[in-house]
Amino acid sequence: MNGGIHIIKIINLGITFILLIIINWGITKIFDINFVDASFYVGLIGIVFALLTNSSGGFISDLNMSVQGETGIKINKEEKKFQPSFILIASIFYLVGAIVATLIVYKEYF
Repeated sequence: MNGGIHIIKIINLGITFILLIIINWGITKIFDINFVDASFYVGLIGIVFALLTNSSGGFISDLNMSVQGETGIKINKEEKKFQPSFILIASIFYLVGAIVATLIVYKEYF
């Protein structure tokens, strides 16, 4: 059964990567810019989004403490343990690919 879990993880990683490509394509169409020019920023935004929404310690998960302060209801805080999400991993791969693509496309300027 463990092999099935790995397949699901690979599928989730692929879906996230495809979503990053679709977002990048949409941005290039909206702003009429080159795909490679936008890809670095899409990857960077994906990384920031993944870090802010990481359920094991991102910024959004820290909002529980402010809810506790306002309501007086104690919320047990879990020990923070960094576990990269599929969004983070796919965004890192996407950013590295974007950097390589940018270097290839603009190599004459370096």
